[in-house]
Amino acid sequence: MKKSLISAAILASLGSLTLSGCFSSSSSSTTAVTGTVVDWNITDATVCADVNKNYICDAGEASTTSGADGKFTLNVPNDVTVYNLLAKGGTDTATNQAFNGVLAAPSTSQYITPVSTLGVVYGSGALERVNSFYGTTFTSLDVNPIADAGLFRVSQQVATMLSSMAEITSRVTNAGTLDGTAQEERYNFSLATKAFVNYLKTDTTGTNSTQNYVSETLKNVASQLVTDTTSTAYTNLQSTLVTTSSTVYNAVNDVNAALVSYTPPTDSTIPTVVVSAQTTAADAANTADDSLPATFTAVTITVPEDAVTVSGTSGTSGTSGTTTVSGAQ
Repeated sequence: MKKSLISAAILASLGSLTLSGCFSSSSSSTTAVTGTVVDWNITDATVCADVNKNYICDAGEASTTSGADGKFTLNVPNDVTVYNLLAKGGTDTATNQAFNGVLAAPSTSQYITPVSTLGVVYGSGALERVNSFYGTTFTSLDVNPIADAGLFRVSQQVATMLSSMAEITSRVTNAGTLDGTAQEERYNFSLATKAFVNYLKTDTTGTNSTQNYVSETLKNVASQLVTDTTSTAYTNLQSTLVTTSSTVYNAVNDVNAALVSYTPPTDSTIPTVVVSAQTTAADAANTADDSLPATFTAVTITVPEDAVTVSGTSGTSGTSGTTTVSGAQ
């Protein structure tokens, strides 16, 4: 998965410090919801009101496109009161590379970022778990990471891990007509997000100080792709993915170390340290699959397109498309 670098991209809304996520009536039938999509800033991202919370911008759901600074205005029907904000695709303005991920935030949020995505998928208690995992003292996850050095470092760690895992999963899956497409990469990014949240909820005392959290998250990826965890297919896939743990863990730590000197910019200039860190993250995501074993044994499962929740069992196929999942021999 290609993670765009510095300018405006993957996470949500950081380039500008003006408030978003505010509401103002745009007509008698809709309400204008404003916000920002930030990794740095992400332009041309599709932003929608995810009413059924399936992490897909379905037909009929209000949608718009983020501008050059990651900002968006979404006109939501007044009778739609329960939904998540969802952002997918677009271009990271820091690197001018495509962002093939899926980010989410509560409907009242000002910023759609990697950290807000964890919060949405995790649910109640997300703030406390993020703080205990990263050793931080954030008081809110709805903050512009660009303007908060600590949150920016965490946001980039999250983005680096999810992007790297998405790239790895793209190598061990073959989704037929989706293979190698932005849609498949978004699906794999969402898969990694859910797997990481599953880890955070299962190991309630785990932190980012050891490689274990990466290994366990990759195991969760395997269990979502192959639901029969007693099968040989699952065992093979799990062992394949776990071989990449140190590569992903080191990449996350390299990005974090590169951002130790990061301070929020006072203008629109992208700090050199951010460019360096995001370049490291992009390179890590694009080459993470190099640590995979050379030989695989394939199984076939059914997966939904773009969704966070994986459905289907090994050996089945369906109208949503089949995915070939490979495990090391």
